[in-house]
Amino acid sequence: MLSIENDFLRISINDSLGGSLTSIFDKTTNEELQYQPVEGSWNGQDVVIFPFVARLLNGTYSVEGKEYSMKNHGLARYNSFKVAKAEKNVIELEFASSGETLKLYPWNFLLKVKYTLEDRSLKVAYSVTNKDEKEMYFGLGGHPALRIDEDENNEILGNYVLFPSNTKATLMELDPTFSFITGEEEEKVLGILEVNRRTFQEKGTLMYKVNDLKECTLVRKNGRKIKYSFSNIDFLAIWTNPSKGDYLCVEPWTSLPDYLDSDKEFKNKKTLKRLASNNTFEMSYMMSF
Repeated sequence: MLSIENDFLRISINDSLGGSLTSIFDKTTNEELQYQPVEGSWNGQDVVIFPFVARLLNGTYSVEGKEYSMKNHGLARYNSFKVAKAEKNVIELEFASSGETLKLYPWNFLLKVKYTLEDRSLKVAYSVTNKDEKEMYFGLGGHPALRIDEDENNEILGNYVLFPSNTKATLMELDPTFSFITGEEEEKVLGILEVNRRTFQEKGTLMYKVNDLKECTLVRKNGRKIKYSFSNIDFLAIWTNPSKGDYLCVEPWTSLPDYLDSDKEFKNKKTLKRLASNNTFEMSYMMSF
């Protein structure tokens, strides 16, 4: 386990399993801001998503006639990361292709995740470099679960997500299992998104196609605010367990899960990024507490 800290925050990161966040501790209020798993809810806390977001149809895909398989959210979350930089306020981790990853995802790559503390903010920056000779296709995203206020009945009423005025977004439609895309609703203006268990029971994950979204704010029932700032994202997912758990995941993504009518061919996936040989793609988000 790795950690960085400043006068305001202390951050813990699990480099041995997925390079993901395990703790965001506010030193000034003596409060843990990241969800800590409870029985009967999500057993995770964060996911570095690469090279596919959520689920593949039937768990498989094809490249040049050969079939491959990947688990939910790809490969990074199941592998150890190498520490590339460790300073007082910065941790940079690397996950590179290997003989084992090539069996599941046939491209050579280098994924970097950089965590930087800036006063009361944590910036998470990703870069993907195509180390292969051929064009690469991939998805990328974050999955941080931050604490919200839950009552004795496991309800989360009173917490909400606030979007800037005139923010336009399109909600994706999901199949009955909430796993695959079936279509999309009409574009709408987002304002205040109230969160409650029923919404997630009826809709699963809320997946929005966003138009250059730069920020939104999670407002807890107790009045605490967490501002998210985004760079180079195409989709925003919002999710919590439909039964219990004092958290909300606000997830910046570059692509979506499989469409229900998707064919096997990986390059035909509708929202994947394409990256030329020796090129690098970057995206980031920041959480300000």
